[in-house]
Amino acid sequence: MILGGIVLLHLLGLGIFFAIIDIWAAAIVSWGVLVFILGAAGVYYRYLKNNRSFSRKSVVIGFWAGFGLIISIFIVSLCMDSFNDFVGFSLSYLALLICYSIYAIKNFISDIMNSSTNPVFYSPWIFPIYKYDPAVNNLKNNNSQGYVSLSALGFFWLWSIAVVIWVRPISLGISIGCLVEMIALLYFVYVTTETSNSLSIALSREDLFQRSVKKAWLQARNSYLEHKHVTKIANLVNFIEHLGEAKVVEKYIETTKAAVRKESSAPQKVNPDPESLTKQNKAQNIKKLYEDLGVKVKAASHELRDEFRLLIHFELLLVLTIIQTIVRKKLKICLTLNL
Repeated sequence: MILGGIVLLHLLGLGIFFAIIDIWAAAIVSWGVLVFILGAAGVYYRYLKNNRSFSRKSVVIGFWAGFGLIISIFIVSLCMDSFNDFVGFSLSYLALLICYSIYAIKNFISDIMNSSTNPVFYSPWIFPIYKYDPAVNNLKNNNSQGYVSLSALGFFWLWSIAVVIWVRPISLGISIGCLVEMIALLYFVYVTTETSNSLSIALSREDLFQRSVKKAWLQARNSYLEHKHVTKIANLVNFIEHLGEAKVVEKYIETTKAAVRKESSAPQKVNPDPESLTKQNKAQNIKKLYEDLGVKVKAASHELRDEFRLLIHFELLLVLTIIQTIVRKKLKICLTLNL
């Protein structure tokens, strides 16, 4: 608390010093950072005072006030000759980006800290990302967390390109770009290996494996059946069956097209007879067959997605069940030792 006050006083004094020696650009930057820190501290204090929540009105007012303050730095840089335009732009851009990055980091760390109760599934290609929600005993889409993290890194990388163009030496911008790429690489390595590592650690406990598998599978299966509004898996049309139906329609389309081509090559009669009308009907039915094929392919795709969700749900529940069992055993040992 005392250290924070010293920092704020230094910023205030630094701004006054720059104003006295007539370097207004540096003075405005110092005061802008001071106001930003005070505003952030005030917002956080109000957040804690209101039981870690904000009213909608407070959120809207705070957002536009902060946005206006940040953009005003860039406007001032355009109006003052002593204030470099790129510096003003960078200060506004980075202020917005730092707020956005703090939000991304907060969500990312929150997912890591809550992984014992709300495990997250990252695919080997990062997306899709799913998060287990114990309140509904099902998965929920968590792609937004990945989008926010990657977009924040992307915005920093774009700024590094601007630094290469507008700031000398260019090595400064290149260094910033390399740093962003290294952070992105570490993020990719973590998210693409986290799920497999968690599963490997859980499965290494052979003494807990059999009971945990049965419990996890039953929970995942029941949630899947509830989502499908059926009572037995046997009553479902699975992906293979949907795909088989699509292949039958596709084969029938090819047969029909071949028949139409063969009949179209024959001499046409002036007065159409019932046979000629049958040819026309076959040609018109091809469009309907393609529509049916699209419906069946879409159904197969949706079923494949749901079956993958079932496997992911089972995997996360298996990890969660084993981890919780280990924690309970450790807690029991600790309580016994204390007694």
